[in-house]
Amino acid sequence: LLSTLTESEAWAVSNDGTVVGVFQHSDPNSSTASYECPGTWKDSKWTVMELPEGYKSGRAFAITPDGKYTCGVVTQNYTYLGYIWKEGKIYRQLNASGIAIPYAISPDGQEATGWIERLNRTACYFKKDGSVKGLSSYQSIWSVGKGFSPDGNKILYWGGYDWSGEDLTQCWGVYDIATGDSTAVPMYVKNADFDFFQMSGKGTIVGESNGSVAYMCVDGTPRSAYQYLQEKGVDFSNLNIFIPEGDSIPYIFRAQTISEDDNTVGLLYYAATDDGYAELKSVIVKFDVDSEHGAPAEVTVNNVDK
Repeated sequence: LLSTLTESEAWAVSNDGTVVGVFQHSDPNSSTASYECPGTWKDSKWTVMELPEGYKSGRAFAITPDGKYTCGVVTQNYTYLGYIWKEGKIYRQLNASGIAIPYAISPDGQEATGWIERLNRTACYFKKDGSVKGLSSYQSIWSVGKGFSPDGNKILYWGGYDWSGEDLTQCWGVYDIATGDSTAVPMYVKNADFDFFQMSGKGTIVGESNGSVAYMCVDGTPRSAYQYLQEKGVDFSNLNIFIPEGDSIPYIFRAQTISEDDNTVGLLYYAATDDGYAELKSVIVKFDVDSEHGAPAEVTVNNVDK
């Protein structure tokens, strides 16, 4: 989103095109003061979401597919309080007893996932009955619930490290809301730092390893996204992808997003330049489409005003 009038940061978008995030909002009671406020962008303007009394800033992180519910935080003096909003109005507070940051919201808008503060951050599930369930006993600055499956029945989360074996292994997991069981997400590189971003309706998980290798876990098997997509017939040769010296695999470093049906995958990669450097680019891989007779693409850029 572009704007010459206010700074803004977009975090998510609904099916109807409503954007949720944070923007710089002027205090109506002051000629100079402004605050970072949680808001929605629709019909070419930002709208501040309702804030609890005494709070003036915050940010929104997620929105439901229908655009009705959002989740995020309000902040003041290093206090972070988690909330769910319905159509811009406060719906309910999450973890009323302390600090909470929800990063993702369930498709029906009734639940969320993120982290709460105990001795340190703890990945958690904010349930519709108002209770909070820890997804792991491990606490660290990286512990977090990342997101829901498209049907809202599972949660992808980072649960800490496994110190029991010879190799230090990260513990990513998928929590099943119906059964209360967690399943470990397998890694394909030992002692590597992984970050996962999304889970499809078929359970495929996308992410990155060590910030250098795009990762996909398909049918419970961890794979390099490049190798998996190449086996599926995807031709990357026309992208001029940068290949690091001494390596043979093109530098596709992140699988960022995946559609519910696994037919669309968003990737980040580095393209080689004529002067020997590399520049960051993105590419969308789509399956089950007629590549020879597709409809023409139309791109529209709107300036965002307050």
